[in-house]
Amino acid sequence: MAIERAIFDLRSLSIFNAPCSIPSKGEVSPSLQTCGLTLPPLRGPCPRNTPVGGPWPPNPPKDGFTVAALLTVAAASLAEHEIETPHLDAELLLAHVRGTTRSILLAHSGDAVGEEERARYHAALARRAAGESVAVITGHKAFRYLDFTVTKDTLVPRPETETLVEAALEQIALKTAVAGTNVAVLDVCAGSGAVGLSLKHEAPATTVTLSDISGAALAVARQNSETLNLPAAIILSDLFANIDNEATFDLIVSNPPYIPSAEIAALSPDVRNEPRLALDGGNDGLALIRRVVRDAKARLNSGGCLLMEADPRLMPAIQHLLHEQGYHEVAIRKDLSGQDRVITARSQFSVKAFPGWIASSSANAASSQ
Repeated sequence: MAIERAIFDLRSLSIFNAPCSIPSKGEVSPSLQTCGLTLPPLRGPCPRNTPVGGPWPPNPPKDGFTVAALLTVAAASLAEHEIETPHLDAELLLAHVRGTTRSILLAHSGDAVGEEERARYHAALARRAAGESVAVITGHKAFRYLDFTVTKDTLVPRPETETLVEAALEQIALKTAVAGTNVAVLDVCAGSGAVGLSLKHEAPATTVTLSDISGAALAVARQNSETLNLPAAIILSDLFANIDNEATFDLIVSNPPYIPSAEIAALSPDVRNEPRLALDGGNDGLALIRRVVRDAKARLNSGGCLLMEADPRLMPAIQHLLHEQGYHEVAIRKDLSGQDRVITARSQFSVKAFPGWIASSSANAASSQ
């Protein structure tokens, strides 16, 4: 009975303050069609033209609208919309609405959920059902050891990108140990700044520069830099165009757009809703990668390293591009799922400047295979 009453309650809430209506069997309430959210058909009486936020349903369950009841209804609805993780998403969204963590939410599953929170939860579910990611709805995404602000203007950081951070951290440690100097890192196509700021967090002596072509994305990166107290230079730039001509770096890291244009329509809705600018790699997925490979070499210090994340299918082509441009020690690193995910390459190396780096780096690359 509690779940059925919760169904009544969620069906009555519309983010557009539309009155509830009585659908025929199997139909969806028009107000919910506007919201983009479908829940099981209404059963039982519903007073016509009851304003949203009013006392409907008139006879709430004895124990009120509990966390457990709302989660059951929400997960069922998200499953109907073919959301891959309906229970997890329902829990994360309700935890966000209630200003708590998922574990605390589940530990208090019998708690009542008030009318205002139910309305905000319904709106969040509608957005998720329409294809927005949980991260964008909540405005946060955990990555490595940090909690990053994300918006519709940024790519959502993903677990496989941690492979790029790990590979860069190894190179930072190697450079520091061999040369005894701080490391300068440029994060190209930085988006929210998750990669570059994670490097700053885990290797504090590193000097980090974040660049992106999107001013909106860089505004989020700046916010993350300030909120997390991780200083970084932030430059609006189409790849290297606005980077000081005299500036060079020990590491250039990049998670550039690498999805072929024709494949974007087939992506999951939550990915399709991310900025196309951060996804679209042109006809073959290599449009931005070609430019990075071509222009990065002149920006690397002697022995400097270029590290890029890419689609595993593109790795042979990227290897060829790197060799064509005269890079050395080209190596591929797998992510946790065993997929080729990160490719690394070194610029012209000076044995006098950094003796022993080649041997150490080669051994590192071999051990990561």
